[in-house]
Amino acid sequence: MAVELFTVIILVSVFEQTSSTLMAAGVMVARALPPFILGPVAGVLVDRFPRKKMLVWMGLVQFLIATLAIWYVSGAEEISVVVIYFLLISISAADSFHRPACLSLIPSLVAPGRLFKANSLILLTDQIMMAISYTAGGWLILSLPLYQVIFGVAALFIMATITAVPIAESKRKDKHTGKKDSVWKSWLAGWNYLCRHSVARPLTIMETMEHLPHGIWTGALMLAFTTMALHGDAVDWGYQASAYFTGMILGSLAALAGNNWLSRYPGYIIVVNACLSGLLTLAYASSRLYGWL
Repeated sequence: MAVELFTVIILVSVFEQTSSTLMAAGVMVARALPPFILGPVAGVLVDRFPRKKMLVWMGLVQFLIATLAIWYVSGAEEISVVVIYFLLISISAADSFHRPACLSLIPSLVAPGRLFKANSLILLTDQIMMAISYTAGGWLILSLPLYQVIFGVAALFIMATITAVPIAESKRKDKHTGKKDSVWKSWLAGWNYLCRHSVARPLTIMETMEHLPHGIWTGALMLAFTTMALHGDAVDWGYQASAYFTGMILGSLAALAGNNWLSRYPGYIIVVNACLSGLLTLAYASSRLYGWL
């Protein structure tokens, strides 16, 4: 939640200061770029270190960056967009290692029979936190000074780090007792797998093409549309974004309930959902033109 809340706060602050949709879109790019670049490397490195230590150290790094952000916004009369981008990129880079370390801990903490439910619960929790972050972020940025809001984000980072300390990580048993490949070779092997596998390749391309525009659309363009076309404010934008993620939560619950049916027609469902998403996005963009909102 802390990473998303920090992103929302920075996004609204940059847009209010610059009134530039391009600058606001840069915030979402800064948020999405580190996972895209570091994702393959992060997976390899996380696999070579204790997950618990990775969680704690990356949590501390995020806390220190948030503390640096508090110091910066408290002393600066005018916030530099470049510095804000750098702080957000740094927090997102740390999250690129924190998230896979967290997910890879699940099999060692949960019985195999409950692994599916655990993963579903984590996904549902992430979406709920996303919905809360957008609503809370829009309200907080209009109600409190920026440094106080970031102070709350820093508190969330340190609380998350403290909760990771009691985790009892079971010792991993390596299947291969021989010498491990280097990080470079492991990274190349991962990319080679993604590029050549007949299923993994199209899925990776699809996910990249879908989520990157979604992040920019839900963030910068939606904020600009709400304030300029609909004459709303950051709180109204937060409500809309929360409704968007609430829909994702309900969709996840429906998918979980109809798992057997979905498994029969995965390709058709992907195509239909993609078409519906495009049509509904056009309908949302046309709402102001035709006076729907």
